[in-house]
Amino acid sequence: MTIAIDAVTSAGFGTTLRSSLSFTHTPVGTPTLALAIWTGAPWGGTTAVTYGGQAMTEVTGSPITGTIPQVRMFYLDNPPAGAQTMLFDWSGSDIRGGGGVITFTGTAASPIGDYAEELDPSISVDTSASGDCIVVDGYAVDDASITPDKTSRWNSNFGSGGGNSGACQTTPGTGGTDVMSYSGVGTSDDAHATLIVKGIVDGFVPRTQFMLSLAGLAIPVAMGQIMVPTLAQATALLG
Repeated sequence: MTIAIDAVTSAGFGTTLRSSLSFTHTPVGTPTLALAIWTGAPWGGTTAVTYGGQAMTEVTGSPITGTIPQVRMFYLDNPPAGAQTMLFDWSGSDIRGGGGVITFTGTAASPIGDYAEELDPSISVDTSASGDCIVVDGYAVDDASITPDKTSRWNSNFGSGGGNSGACQTTPGTGGTDVMSYSGVGTSDDAHATLIVKGIVDGFVPRTQFMLSLAGLAIPVAMGQIMVPTLAQATALLG
């Protein structure tokens, strides 16, 4: 099964001050990963992020925070099927902003790949060692109108005068250098994070491949999964 985006839901943008945000997300199929992204003002205090009542794990390295904006990423492996409540909850002063959740199908057993962040509208990502994958970003900036250069998943204003934007875009990994960028940005006050979500190809993950010698035969191994030998290999093994 090839990795694919199953469904996307975003909410919470506008001028409303809030200390939490919840909304319903309905997957199309049976998801193997849920990825939640906050794109708004910085949180204060303790956070609780859940999907379908299950606690999500913040991606290592997250968050990234500018003067006004912040981006945070959270994930849940094998999330529950069907319509679920996505909850961002923080204890602190009320803030503006919004977020979204993306569900995926066909992700690897360990789907979270490289994370990168910059206080810049552009990030270059190396997907040469990630096999079948999708690059996802989150971007929050003190600008009213921005344009993503990849597939837009959300792009909405927040702030008292609608002068801030929170956005997310995705692109399939090319197996080389993928650039996630935004145009129309007129300020350096931004927060930008990217994440590689890894998928499965032909029943195994083609990353960190090496050769394991069994009885003089070279059998490919990938991330701890040994491919099934061919009939000829099995015959040779059995003598």
